[in-house]
Amino acid sequence: RLPISPNVIKADAAELVLTPDNGLFHAAIDGTGYMSIEQHSWLSWTVESDSDAEYDIFVIYDPQNDAKEYAVRCGGDEVKQVLPGVDRMVQTGYMGSLKISKGVSEVVFDQERRSEPLEPLGLDLKRLILRRK
Repeated sequence: RLPISPNVIKADAAELVLTPDNGLFHAAIDGTGYMSIEQHSWLSWTVESDSDAEYDIFVIYDPQNDAKEYAVRCGGDEVKQVLPGVDRMVQTGYMGSLKISKGVSEVVFDQERRSEPLEPLGLDLKRLILRRK
């Protein structure tokens, strides 16, 4: 089941730019059923592709915590990378490569694992840039 997205992003360009503005913010629900006060526990985008393709992933972000491991997921593919929390200024990092399959998929940017359900993402994501290989 895919979430309802503000728009579907066509994944057939040489470069995809995924931002908070063209994706969806998600917040976790804790065990008591109360909604998180965090508005950005993870982000997702709905992408549509006419063919299978491999993309290099670059992340541009403003760290708000110390170094932390993040993951980008699409279908059954996943790439993980520790993003440094240095200098509290905008950083650019390479995360690895990810396959986007033909059809409609959900791309998710999340923490590799949460220590608690209400933990925020821990960075101010500016954009994910996916460059077709």
